[in-house]
Amino acid sequence: MVYTNDVARMSEQIETLIFEHREKFYDNSEASGDALYAMVNGKTYITKTSDSPLKLPAFNLPYYEGLNRYNDKYWLGIYRRDELFSTGFLKDVCQLCLKTKIGQLCSTPWKSLIIKGIEEKDRQEWNNLLAKHQINVRHAANELNFQVEDNSSEALDLKKYLVKHLSIDDTRTFGICFGIKTRRKSEVFSSILVRRRPLLSIGGLGLFHVYDILCAKDFNPNERTGFVFSKGNPKILLPEQLRRAVLSFYAHHAQLREIPEKIRQKRSPCPNLKKIECVHQCKHCLTVYDEAQGEPETGIAAGTAFEQLPKAYHCQVCDAKKEDFTKVVKGKLGLQPV
Repeated sequence: MVYTNDVARMSEQIETLIFEHREKFYDNSEASGDALYAMVNGKTYITKTSDSPLKLPAFNLPYYEGLNRYNDKYWLGIYRRDELFSTGFLKDVCQLCLKTKIGQLCSTPWKSLIIKGIEEKDRQEWNNLLAKHQINVRHAANELNFQVEDNSSEALDLKKYLVKHLSIDDTRTFGICFGIKTRRKSEVFSSILVRRRPLLSIGGLGLFHVYDILCAKDFNPNERTGFVFSKGNPKILLPEQLRRAVLSFYAHHAQLREIPEKIRQKRSPCPNLKKIECVHQCKHCLTVYDEAQGEPETGIAAGTAFEQLPKAYHCQVCDAKKEDFTKVVKGKLGLQPV
């Protein structure tokens, strides 16, 4: 495990090592992870050995935009539709961070910025900064759910096209991470991936693009691709196919919720039913033999079951035989406890 603030530095080193040793690691199916680890391990990072094998957690799409309160402070998430931040805005952000004694600016995989540790007294200054640069911090959720490749105007245009149709259809997208991939070797973190590919390539130029929709295993973006939902779609049909993939996502999760409920119902013990107490009554004189009390006067101890009585047992009032007793519910006789 690597300390959060060392992840970027380690990632940069790994990338550098891969490109410095292309023949070993780049586009090589036999690349050795142990060899790369040995090279990376030569640098000093804050790390901790894991106590158990890695278990990928269930995914929850984080909310990363807006001015939000946590404990007694605020964090500010800033997202731009074109994924670009002007240098003037960034300079003003840095100046305000220095002024308000904030030591870090964090970037996210969704191409946004996060500023943490904003004091209540400084909140208005941050609002003024957003107003000065006309920064909107309340975008629609279905737009925030997308992740595209770095520096790809084509992927951004496709994202805007799909977001527009999701908005028109008012499609629920809560909990889903969409990815858009337009380059052959790019990796995009996603629950549902839209992959563009050419039907024909001439001199490296792709022509007649179609789109595939791929879903991660269990729709968990921490996993690899689980299945192809739809393949070879023209652009005009892509929004409808994406909507159907979204419906499949919710159907899958509804099924996962039903399974534990069925198991719980199956395992849950039956409710404690009140035990029905019965006695045996002589059908001639209505004398009652109660197993709980027995008949101490004739030597029959309390707790002796009627079936355990000797065959010669007879009614103490009318001398009727044992066979003349019938089993009845004690509560129906209205007997008072002794």
